[in-house]
Order: sequence, then C-alpha cells, then structure tokens
Amino acid sequence: MMKKRIAAVFAALMMTVSGNLTAFAANQTEKDIQVLGGPPISENGIQYRSDDAVVPNQTVYFLLPDNVGDYLKDEDYFRMTVRKEKNGKLVKSVKLVEKILTKDSKIKYPVKTFKRTSVWDTEEVTGYARNTYIAVDLNELLDDEEYKVSIRLNFTARRNIPEMCYGHTPPTIAKDGQRSKFTSAMSQGERLPIDVEFFVKNREDRGDASISLGLNQGKTVKPIANETNEVLFEGEDVIASVLFNVSSNPDSFYAKMSTKWSGELLRKFRNTDAVIRVFTPATIDATSRATLRLYNPFYEDSDIQPEDCYIYHVNSSGKITDVSGQFSYDSNEDAFVTRTRTLSTWIISPVEVKL
Repeated sequence: MMKKRIAAVFAALMMTVSGNLTAFAANQTEKDIQVLGGPPISENGIQYRSDDAVVPNQTVYFLLPDNVGDYLKDEDYFRMTVRKEKNGKLVKSVKLVEKILTKDSKIKYPVKTFKRTSVWDTEEVTGYARNTYIAVDLNELLDDEEYKVSIRLNFTARRNIPEMCYGHTPPTIAKDGQRSKFTSAMSQGERLPIDVEFFVKNREDRGDASISLGLNQGKTVKPIANETNEVLFEGEDVIASVLFNVSSNPDSFYAKMSTKWSGELLRKFRNTDAVIRVFTPATIDATSRATLRLYNPFYEDSDIQPEDCYIYHVNSSGKITDVSGQFSYDSNEDAFVTRTRTLSTWIISPVEVKL
C-alpha cells in the first residue's frame, strides 16, 4: 500500500506569486489549506518583499510557525534530508536553526494562526525572539544574471504523531469535537516535503559606486554611459580603485576584491609582510585600458619606501610574474598605478621573492 504524504510548499520570492509556505492535506489532489509563512529574511533581520531577489553570499531565513517548528526541529520526531533541485551550486548549506535575528523589538514577521477550527487569521511574530527558521546559506554569484533556486526538504517522521498543527497557534476545538482541517496525524515513516523557491541576484550599482569590503560581497556595476567611471574598493580606508571611460552602451561587470590569501600563495610569501589584492576576474568594457590604483599598504611605515616594493601578478593558472616595471607611483595618492583591461590578482611585497 502506498504511503500517504503530507506536503508543504515554500513559494518564496516568485516574480508573480507572493512568497509563502503552503501546506496541503494528506490527499495531494486537494487544494492548499493554508499559508504559513512569508518571504525570506536577511541576516540582519529585515524581511524581503515577495517580489525581490535575495543577495548572494549570505544566509537567508524562512520562518516556521511555532507548532511546525517545534516538531520539525526535534530529531526524536523527524529526520531531515535536503535535495537541491535547481541551481544548487548557489546553495552552500541548508539547515534548521533556532535564532534571534534582530534585537529590534519593532521588527515583526507575519505568520498564519487560527480563530476557530476552520478560520485563518494573521499573527505577528517578533524578530527579537528565538524563532525556528530554515536557514539557507548562499554562495557567491559571479555575474549579473538572476537565478531561480529550488530546494526540497523532506522531513520523515520517526514516530507516530497524533496531531500536528500547521499554524503558529493551534485552533480552538469545536464544541462538537470536530477535528480542525488545519491539523493532521502523521504515522512513522510518512514524509512532510517542504519546497523552498526564491530568486538570487547581485545588487547593481552605477559606475561611481563605492564598494565596501566589510561584507566581502561583490556587486554588479553598471557603468554610466559616455562618462568617466570610478569604482572604489574600501575597507577602513580605500584599498584600490578602478577609473575608466565607457562608450554609449557599456556592459555591466561583476566587481569584488578580497584580501584573503590562498594556502599556496601564503606559503610562497611567508615572512614577507606582503599584501594581496584578489579581484574577481572581470573584463571592463572601456574605450581604453582602465587605470588601476593599488593604494600603498606601507605608507605609514618609514622603513619601507615605495621604490623598494615589488608587485607581482598572479594569473588564472596560478603563475606568478614580477610586474613591478608596469607600475608607477603616485605620491599624491600614495598608490601604485597601472593600466589594465582585466581585473585579476596582484601582490605588493616589501621584499623580493624568488619565483
């Protein structure tokens, strides 16, 4: 005999459908019986609008109503498995978490609850509470396209559950003892599938945008046509900048810079005090080569003079080349300057390294 399945669907951030978690009755041919949750929530506790795409390289959260979350998070009741169905490469991990997303008591998230056995109502849940969420950790996205992500979570019952309520608060039992259509019994081995669907896209900034490295997130840059554009890469101070002129119809490009070393390069430059500037590879659609400025990380150290520094380029294959002769030094800006069409990886070292 085929086991019945109780299905729940997350339809979040659809372009034409508002983001919701919808549960279905045991017979999957029946219509949806309720809407449980809303659009995803960002790491800082702000809920997206239902038609927004989420930004990659972060964790987004889907709120589970209390009654559902209390069961699903308990490993004595359910075993969870995850299947990435569409654009799974953008998903780093999926898990259930209990977390306080914000300390702002004014932030509320809507969930469905009950007035009677068959009447829905909306209840607001504070973000300043330890709620249960489906946490989806996203990878970096290296282009300016929009992608739909689909994930299926299967929760398999480890034991019999006499009655599980899908809403935030259980319904009032009718005087005649009628069972609410918003609750369902589950037998050991039965599954509760939850489908999570949303869109992912990098934010797009105009060509004079200031890009912060604090969050280590890249952005899609849309240059201003027929103008000189500048992109700044910032930490506590400006670390690098790219200045370029574009035509009347320039292409967008993905801009990101990291200061993190790979293991192999770190071993090569150990004990040198060198710094690395790792740009996500991108070709700039400029009318001529862009001006790249790598600001001097040693400008406050009187023992290290700019003319004594070495600059190395690392290509996509990991080959290291001494390109010091391709750079000049701008003493007004305290920056090493060169011209390039492609963003790549450069290392500034106060000492020469044997290649």
